[in-house]
Order: sequence, then structure tokens, then C-alpha cells
Amino acid sequence: MRIMLPDMNAKPEEALYSREQTGPRIEILGQHIERSDEVLTPLALQLLASLHRRFNSRRLELLAARDTELDALMTKVSDLTQRLSEMGAEQDRSDRLLQEELREKTALLQSRESSIDELENQLKGRMESLERQVVEKHRLLEASGAEIGELRAQFYAITERLNEAEAAKVTLEGLLEEERGKNNKTLMVMKTAESHSEKVNGEAPGLETLLGEREQLLQARDKLIQNLMTELREKKTQLARQEIEVWQKIERREAWKHRLSKIGIRIKD
Repeated sequence: MRIMLPDMNAKPEEALYSREQTGPRIEILGQHIERSDEVLTPLALQLLASLHRRFNSRRLELLAARDTELDALMTKVSDLTQRLSEMGAEQDRSDRLLQEELREKTALLQSRESSIDELENQLKGRMESLERQVVEKHRLLEASGAEIGELRAQFYAITERLNEAEAAKVTLEGLLEEERGKNNKTLMVMKTAESHSEKVNGEAPGLETLLGEREQLLQARDKLIQNLMTELREKKTQLARQEIEVWQKIERREAWKHRLSKIGIRIKD
């Protein structure tokens, strides 16, 4: 169907719904359909022409507005498509960067884990070595304690011997005083009894023998005391050295205990 308007400048208000044949002409170009005359009557065609004349301008405006809106929408769609493509490219780049960063962090973590494992193995070996050293030090301390006990027992024995020597010295001094008194009495008797010189001369070798024995006893006593004092000084020096070594070992052991306690190792006394 084609609508033909003879006057395009005609006012829309003129000949609205006009039944006259002077209005716009409608030409039917399609094939004839059965009973189409009953539908496409002259009145219907005139009505269609009137509607076309009245609303065609508005229809064209709406179509133009639709085209404009479609163009704007297409522009927006193209902009959004471009933005989406840019966002997709940016996302791909971000994904690549994240994957690269993830690979780097994974490699770094693996390197750190291997370093940590190596450090743990080294620390474990060092701790085992320290434990062995501590056990050895503890054994040495126990042995030193036993040696100190033996030295103290020897010291006490030497002290007892010194006490006995002092008692023997006192006893010998008492005996010597008695002998001196006897000798003094003998000399007084020798001076007052000059008439009995032959008898005194006969007893003089016995007195000299007694004095010689006394001197020998005194020398033996002094030698014994000197030997005991020398041995006592040596034992005291040895005991002092042993005590110094033991205290140094105890201090080193306490230092080791303090160091090991920092890494979580507790050593019982």
C-alpha cells in the first residue's frame, strides 16, 4: 500500500476524517485478496489517509528521535564495549602481574623454607653437639667432685696427722724437759761430788748417749713436722687449684645452661 498526498502543505486540521475523494490518494500495490474489498473500503482508505496526514509528522519526529536515541545508545554501547575491552586488557595485565608476583612469592617462600630447613638442621646438629658437651661437662664435674672429696679426705687425714704430730711434739717436749731436769741434776751432782770423778767419768758415755738419742729424736721430730708441713702446703695448693677449676667449670656450666635456656633447652642439676 502506498499513500500519495497531492498537497504536502495542506493544514492537518482540514478534511480530517473526510469522506470526500479530494483528500490524499491511496494506491494499493499488493495482490488482490479475496474479500479485500470488504475491508479496504473507500471510507477505510480515507480514514487511513487522514490518520497519515495527521500523525505522519509526529511519527517522523518519533522515528528521528528513536534514531537519535539509538545512535546515542550505540555510541554508549561502543564506549562501554571499548571500556570493557580496556578493562579486560587491564584485568589480563593485572592477572599476569599477579601471577608473576605469585610465582615470585612462591619461589621466595620455597627458598625461605629450604633456608629454614637448613638452619633447623644446623641448629639441631649444634644442639646435639651442645648436649653432648653438657653431658661431658657434667661428667667432668662429677669426677671433679669425687676428686675434691678425696682431696678433702686426704686433707682431713693430714690434719689429723698434724694434730698427732703436735701432740707428739708436746709429749717429746715434756720428755725433753724431764731429761733436761735430770741432766741438770746430774751436772749439779757432778759439780758437788768432785771426789767421785772416776765414777762420774764412767757414767759420762751413757749421758752422752742419752743426749745423742735426744738430739736424734728432736731432729726426727723436726724432719717429720717439716715433711708434714710441706705435704700439707702441697695438698692445700692442690686443693685450692681443684676448687678453682671446679668453680670455673660450675660457672661455665651455668653460662651454658643460661645460653641453652634461651633456645628452649632445660638442663636438670
